[in-house]
Amino acid sequence: MDMKYVQTTCPYCGTGCTFNLVVKDGKAVGT
Repeated sequence: MDMKYVQTTCPYCGTGCTFNLVVKDGKAVGT
């Protein structure tokens, strides 16, 4: 069970804000 943080870009408005997703077993489990 590998858990990691992946930085991604918010698609909401196009400004380009980023946030981190917590990924476990290939699935997003938190922010």
